[in-house]
Parts: sequence; C-alpha cells; structure tokens
Amino acid sequence: MTMSPWPIIMTAMNNHKNKLPIILFFILSFMASGLVFSDNVWFDEAYTLALIRHNFHEIIEILRSDMHPPLYFTGLKLFCSVAGYDIVCTKLFSLLGYIMLLLLGCLIVREDYGDRTAVFYLLIIGTVPMSFYFSVQQRCYSWSMFFVTWCFLEGMRLLHSRSRRTVLLFTLSALCAAYNHIYALVATAGIVICVNLLIIMKYRNEWWKILIGDVLLVLGYSGWLRTLLAQTSQASKNFWLASLERDSLIVLAVTIFLFLPMLYMWKYLKKSEKTLIGSGIFTILFVHAAGFGISIVLRPLYIARYASPLLGIFAIMAAVFLCRDGSTFTKKGGILCSCLFALCLIQCTATAVFEYNPSLHNFRKEFDTICSQNDIFLYCDSSFGIMSYYYPAQRHLVSYYEPWFDAFGNVEYTTPEHLKKSVSDNDQLWLVINEKKSIPPWINEIWDRHKIFTFRSDFNTFGVWKLQIHV
Repeated sequence: MTMSPWPIIMTAMNNHKNKLPIILFFILSFMASGLVFSDNVWFDEAYTLALIRHNFHEIIEILRSDMHPPLYFTGLKLFCSVAGYDIVCTKLFSLLGYIMLLLLGCLIVREDYGDRTAVFYLLIIGTVPMSFYFSVQQRCYSWSMFFVTWCFLEGMRLLHSRSRRTVLLFTLSALCAAYNHIYALVATAGIVICVNLLIIMKYRNEWWKILIGDVLLVLGYSGWLRTLLAQTSQASKNFWLASLERDSLIVLAVTIFLFLPMLYMWKYLKKSEKTLIGSGIFTILFVHAAGFGISIVLRPLYIARYASPLLGIFAIMAAVFLCRDGSTFTKKGGILCSCLFALCLIQCTATAVFEYNPSLHNFRKEFDTICSQNDIFLYCDSSFGIMSYYYPAQRHLVSYYEPWFDAFGNVEYTTPEHLKKSVSDNDQLWLVINEKKSIPPWINEIWDRHKIFTFRSDFNTFGVWKLQIHV
C-alpha cells in the first residue's frame, strides 16, 4: 500500500521549524545554475559583454547615452575583474541576483509571514514563465527583481516598525532598485508612494521617520536625475520600439486576471493581508500605467520584459493569499505544492531547451570552415552585436549609428554612401540581417546576394547572405 505524498508535505509545512523552504531554495538554485553553461548570446547580451570591457568611467559615459542606470553594469564589471570575463562568469553574476531573490523567501518572507508562505513564494517564483530565463540573462533583470522585491518587503515592515534600521534598509533597497533599471525605478516609486500614503493615514505622528527615508532617496538619486531626464528625452525621439508590443498587453491582461480572485475574496481577508495585497496591486498597476502612459503620450517605451522586476511582488502577494485564514490550503495545500513544483520542473526544462538551442552553435561550426579573418560583415540592423562578439577579428561595418554603440570597440559605423567606398571588389562580403527586417534597396543596387545560412539567437532568426558585386 503506497502512501500519498500530500499528507507528508502538509506535515512538513505545518512544522514550525520545518526545513522545506531551505530545501526548495537549494533545489531551485541548483536548477537555475544548470543554465549558465550555454554560450549563446543575443544582441543585448553582446552589448553587456562589450560594455564591461571598458573602464568604469567609459561605462558610465556610454550608459548616459543609453536608457540604463549604472549599478548592474558597474557591479558586473567589478565582479568580472575578479572572476573573469567569460560567459559563465557573466551569467553567474545574474544567477546570484536570482539566488538573492530566492533567499528573500528563506529570510524575510519566512520570518514575517511564516514557513508555508515562504514555500509558496519560492514555488511561485519558479513557476512563473520566464523566471528561469531571466535568472541567467546577461542583463539586469534578475538583480532588478531582487532589489524591487526587497524594497517591497522592507516597505511592508515599515508599516509595522518605523525603526531606524528598517528605514535605512528600505532606502538602501529602493536606491539599488532605482539605479539598476528604469522600470525598477518606476516600481520603487510606486512602493514609496504607497508606503508614504499608508503611514500618513495610519501612523500620522510617525510620518517624519519615513520622511527621512524620502529625503535620503531624493538625495541619493539626484546625481543621476539629470541623466535620466536626458535619456528619456532622447528615447522619446529615437527609441527602437515602433509600436506597443503585443506581449506587454498580454502581460497586463494576465496580471489583471490573476488579481480577480484576490479582489473577489477581499472581504474575507485580514487587515494585514489587505494591506500587503493592496500595496502589491497598487505597485504592479502603477508600473503598467506608467509604462503604457509614457508609451501613449511620448512614444512606445514599454515591453513585456520590463515588467519582470515585479515578479517577486506578485509571488509574495499570491503566497499570502493562498495561505490566508479560511482558505482551502489545509485540505489541498499538498496537492497545490506538488503541482507548482511540477510546473517548476517544466519551466526549467523548457528554459534549458531554449538556452541550449544548437542553432547558433551549428551555424558557427559550419561558417568557420568558409570564413577568413579578411572577410567583411555588413549590417543594417542590430545583428552586428552578435557577430562582432563571435568574430572579433573580422571587420564589421554598420550603416547607421547610435551613441551607445560606442560600447562595441570592434565595429565601424558609417553611412551607406561611405560604406560603398570602404570595400573593394575583391573583398569577401557577408550581410547578416534579422529575417524580420527587409534588405535595403542600396544593397541590392550594388551586390548580388545568396543566402548561405540561417541561425536562431534568442527569439530571432537571422539570415547570412554572401554578397558579390554585380557583373
């Protein structure tokens, strides 16, 4: 006779000092660590890898012309200065941000909301689509998720204790989030507004304590504020996104759908649960409203992955809701935990299949047999980021220029007119272009083209064309 695993799971979770959150922390960390060994990169990651090769001053100056705050890139530069600049090290840095996000479940969530809530927090982190994907992206998303979630949890602590330590930790986490990503800054603004309003309404006599934190926040971010305004002004004129992304609308719709059960059960929630869930809903909708508002008023500046810093906030909201008094947790908690863990395994497996996609590797293996160091690559889109990383010795010519392209030290930027003059009839030319883009007429005017290869990088497919002068 076999015993059902659900009573065992429930017994473990109801044990006051159970080790299940710690066990889940190590399992999820181990699962994510298996993704760091892929050597596939896409344009944004190639940008990161090129940027950190510059010194700290140059990194800051290049970022001033881009839409990024400096914390992630300078932190990665410092980390790689010690650990090395290969892909495993840069992915390991992102993995550390994801591990810190999980660690919040074993520390703050477990201490403030209990073991069962911590278990669900960890499982939801692992279950949400793309969470494992962001855990090893050589971008700032994993650290943004950590800092925003930490800021939210410290903000909830402020509602119970306006101690000097809590104010300082709240301010520190908010500043780290603000300096890590633009939409992490927006999320932080939503959290700060929400916490200030709640303290004014409930603890008016102690409002001066949070005011100290507000002043420290303003002073701490003032050094980057002018740069942020300049970046926003520049992005409003020439940001790469042409229209609102469909995926961002899907994320908003799914988010609202997931809020409906919480709102439906609102009257049954305790006061503390209402405060946390209400604060989470406000912050998440604040970010979406800001993103879509800016996109409508200025130009599209919001895409689905910019909502990733909100993952931890949603996880803690959902965990508290599932573990609320009067829920069906006591009867079906074990079943739900088992299902969520199975989904974690599915998400990790799907991410591994995506990350270890052999398309780019196979292309490079074949292309290396016919490519020489004297070959020249032409580009009219961002394909140059990928190719200049894998083929640094060749010459790379791009037909347009943005100031932040200065991160790529081995790429030449020119106009189509000058580009025509910079190559000779005897040069072996390759055109690499995203297959979503059309080949410009000026290329067809000069060269015959023959597609030799295609390869996939991240969510895009690229064509590799051999160019020959018209006979």
